[in-house]
Amino acid sequence: MKLLMVLLMALSFNSIAEEKEEEYEYRLNIGLFTDHYINDSDEYNEDNQLLQLSAVKGGRILTAATFVNSHYVRSYLVGVGMEHEYNDNLRYGGYLALIKGYDGKVETHYKGLLLSPIGYVNYRGVTINVIPAAYSIGFEIDF
Repeated sequence: MKLLMVLLMALSFNSIAEEKEEEYEYRLNIGLFTDHYINDSDEYNEDNQLLQLSAVKGGRILTAATFVNSHYVRSYLVGVGMEHEYNDNLRYGGYLALIKGYDGKVETHYKGLLLSPIGYVNYRGVTINVIPAAYSIGFEIDF
């Protein structure tokens, strides 16, 4: 699993480095709210305090974030993925994220790291992220 992640990230970084004609787009995503749909319990955190910085080039995404997870633990995320711009107002995509901060709360993969797919839709700066147990809503600033 670890080797697969390293290869995936290396291929993604290499592909981005080869595209010299396009500029990076940088985005800051600020999370506002999380709702859990797997287990409808009031004990989960719904104020994620997400701060996510992404670099996008040629439809490829490199992202890093910090947030307070469902169990009220500060967590850290890095991910690589793809996105598609449907029109000037709408884009969607997904990435594979490596997350630290769920030790002892959910089954983790390697040294407390959780590997998770994350999908998203952004419409006019409002972002909805969908993860396996919840969705979150926030807004995005491009710079």
